[in-house]
Amino acid sequence: MKRIAILCFILLLLPVSAAADTWTGTVISVHDGDTLTVAREDGRRERIRLYGIDCPELAAGKWGEQPYGREATDFAKVLLRPKDLVVIAKKGMSYRRIVAVVIMQDGISAQEELVAAGLAWVDPKYCKAKECDDWLILQRRAEDERRGLWEALDFDAPVPPWEWRRIGGR
Repeated sequence: MKRIAILCFILLLLPVSAAADTWTGTVISVHDGDTLTVAREDGRRERIRLYGIDCPELAAGKWGEQPYGREATDFAKVLLRPKDLVVIAKKGMSYRRIVAVVIMQDGISAQEELVAAGLAWVDPKYCKAKECDDWLILQRRAEDERRGLWEALDFDAPVPPWEWRRIGGR
């Protein structure tokens, strides 16, 4: 009953067009900091890519593991698994994954939590929704407070994952 009430509340906050792409489910696995698998209430499994953020790479093939990739993944596992949540799909797919905002039972998005913990960047190329501005504020706060990947700023500036992939990792 609580989950239905939360979903109804979230649906009221969304534009009418978004409601058709919104559904509830349970996290069944976390693959890395920004990719998870969710079981819909009808039993279908969907692979989800968190919209608008990019976490450090976790042993991503030719790129190798990026600093804080394991920490981002472990944080996401504790944060999300096993939890019921609301998935708000955005337009488009990414490597056969649904790109979505994921809202937890407390009404906070997984994106907010990862960025606030200093374990994800807001991706300026893809994050265009109004919530992205709020996530950028959280990112700047994490950087100022040297949380997560921002803790070693005196030595090296963290390399965003999109740059890490472009230069082939290390």
